[in-house]
Amino acid sequence: MYLYNILNIKLLLSCLIVPRGTSRQLTRLLEQTLARLCALVLRVPRETSELLGIRRRLQMLLSCLIFGIFYPGLAQAAEITVSHVQLLPNKKGYHLSADFDFNLSPFLQEAINKGLVLHFKAEFELTRSRWYWLDKRVNTRERRYQLNYHALTRKYRISTGSLHQAYDRLEDAVMLLKRLRAWQVIEADLVRPGRRYQASLRFYLDRSLLPRPFQISPLSTNDWVLTTDRVRWQFITSESGDSQ
Repeated sequence: MYLYNILNIKLLLSCLIVPRGTSRQLTRLLEQTLARLCALVLRVPRETSELLGIRRRLQMLLSCLIFGIFYPGLAQAAEITVSHVQLLPNKKGYHLSADFDFNLSPFLQEAINKGLVLHFKAEFELTRSRWYWLDKRVNTRERRYQLNYHALTRKYRISTGSLHQAYDRLEDAVMLLKRLRAWQVIEADLVRPGRRYQASLRFYLDRSLLPRPFQISPLSTNDWVLTTDRVRWQFITSESGDSQ
C-alpha cells in the first residue's frame, strides 16, 4: 500500500502544469516542497487514532497547496450535452443510441498523456409510473469505458468489457466515446405492448475510480467534473412492439 501511494503521488506531481513565466529555480523549489509534504503525509501512521486528524489536515494542506499554486482560478464543471437519443426495436428487445458532445480540457489531455487512465460510465434506467405507489424500476444497465495512452505503442486505447480499440490520435479515441450505438438495454420480455415507460440516460467521468490522491476534496472540482444531466424521456411501446 505504501508503494502504491508513492506511485500515485508521483503521477499526481507529474500531471501538474506550472504557469508560464515561472523560473526553473522556483519550479524546482515548488516540486521539492510538494514532494516533502507528500512524504510527510505518507509517514503519518494510519493506525494511530490520535494522529488521524493530523494526517487528514496534511492531505488537505497538500491538495490546497497544489491548487493554490498551479490552479488559482477554478473553472466551472464541464458539461456533456446529449442529443439524438433513440430507443429502437430489434429481435431481442430495444437498443439505445445517443450522441454526446464534450471536449477534454488541456488538463485531462495532459493527464492521459502522462499515464492516467480515465474511466467513463453510461447509465440507463427504465421505470413505469404507478398511481398507487412509487415508480417501478423495470430495468437498469451500465456500460464502462476506459481511456488511456500506451507509451510503448504510442496509441490511445478505448476499452469496454473485453473489446479494445486503438487510435493514433486522442481526438479519434474521444470520438468513439461521443457516439453510443446499438447498446442493448431492454429485453423483449421486460416490457408490454402499448405501455408507457420513462427512460433516463446519464454519461460521466467516474472520479471514484481515479487513484486516491486525485480524489482529495479540492481535486473533485474543476477539470475532473465531466458529466451530463440525467436525460429523461417518455417511451411508448405499440401493439406491434415498435417504439415511439
